[in-house]
Amino acid sequence: MEHTCETCKYCIKSEMPFKNEVYKYTICELTHILIDPDKSYCEYHNKDISKEDICYNCKYYGGLNDWGLFCSKHYHHLGNFNDKPCDDFEKKDN
Repeated sequence: MEHTCETCKYCIKSEMPFKNEVYKYTICELTHILIDPDKSYCEYHNKDISKEDICYNCKYYGGLNDWGLFCSKHYHHLGNFNDKPCDDFEKKDN
């Protein structure tokens, strides 16, 4: 099997109607960045990160890198999914 972002379990394929057409796109669930289909995979390709103490596994993690959307506990915090958790870290239920 070829290892590209599109073969990863964190790959999200979606579509959106736009001016009588349907725009298909692919984003990464971890980074929320549009995926280039030719990009090679990263260190998180199909990796089980559920047991790691990182922001992604916190129940307050919102998933987007914007104020109020990254962490529901700390409105003005901007970070990344793999940041070390703060003192308010609570493991989310899977």
